[in-house]
Amino acid sequence: MGNQYFPLAAAVIMLALGLTLTMADFKRAATLRRPLAVALVCQSLVLPTLCLLIAEAFHLEPHLAVGLMLMAATPGGTMANILSHLFNGDLALNLTLSAINAALSVFALPAILAASMTWFLGEGRFIPLQLDKFAMVFALVLIPTAIGIAIRHRFAALARRLQRPVKIVAAAVLIVVVCAIALSLAYPVREYIAQLHQIEQLRTQQEAIAAQLRQLKAQRDELGSKAYIEQQAQGRLQMCFPSQTCYAIIPGTRPAAKATAGHKVVTPWYARLWTSVGEANKASAP
Repeated sequence: MGNQYFPLAAAVIMLALGLTLTMADFKRAATLRRPLAVALVCQSLVLPTLCLLIAEAFHLEPHLAVGLMLMAATPGGTMANILSHLFNGDLALNLTLSAINAALSVFALPAILAASMTWFLGEGRFIPLQLDKFAMVFALVLIPTAIGIAIRHRFAALARRLQRPVKIVAAAVLIVVVCAIALSLAYPVREYIAQLHQIEQLRTQQEAIAAQLRQLKAQRDELGSKAYIEQQAQGRLQMCFPSQTCYAIIPGTRPAAKATAGHKVVTPWYARLWTSVGEANKASAP
C-alpha cells in the first residue's frame, strides 16, 4: 500500500466509524467541558513540553528534535479515533477534540514549529498558517464521519447490524496501515543506521589521522630544534662548538712489528702520512 492510498483508507475508516455515532452523542460530548479542557491542555501544552524535555534529555540531533516537536504539534486524526473505537472509548468526545485541535492547529502548529526551529537550529523562520492541515482534518475525519452519521440516521437498523463488522474492519485496516508504514520505512531506517555506522567509522579514521598528524608535527618540531641539531652533530660528526671545550684522545703508537722470514712488514698509509708530517715539522724548525 503506497502513501497515496492512506487518505482513502482514512476516509473509509472514518465513514465506518460514523455509522456507530448519532447526533445525541455529540450533544452529550459538548456538555463534557472539563474533559475537553483537560484534553486540550494536554494536547497543546503538556505534550510539546514533554517532547522538548525528551529531545534535551537524549540530546537528539537538531533536525530529529524539530521533527519530534512537529509530531507533538500535529492534531490527532484517524489513528486516535480508531484506537478510541477499538478500546470502547468515547468516540464522540474524541471527534469533538479532533475538530477543536484542528482549528487550533492553524495557529498553534506554525508557532510551535517556528519556536522549535529557533531553539534547536538557532534560526527562526516564518511559518505560514497551515490552512491545508485544517482542511485535511475536515476532509479525512469530519466529513466522512458526518456521512456515516447521516447514513445511520436514515438506515438505523443497518447501521446497528454493521457495528461489530465495522470494528473488525477498522482493526484490520489499522493493522494493514501499520504494516505498510513499517515496510515503507524499513529501507530508509536501514540506510540511516548504515550511514550512522559509516559516520562513526569516518570519525574514528579522522581521529587516527589527527593523532598521526600531531605526532608528525611533534617530530618536525623536534628535528628542527637547535638542541636536537647540536646533539646529532656532536654524536654523529663529533663536532666541537665554539662555546665548548673538546678533547681528542689520540691512541698510542704501536711498536713496529719485526719482520719474519719471508714476510715484509707493511706500514699503514696513515702512519706513513703522520711520520712525514712530523719529519717536515722537524726540517722547518730553526
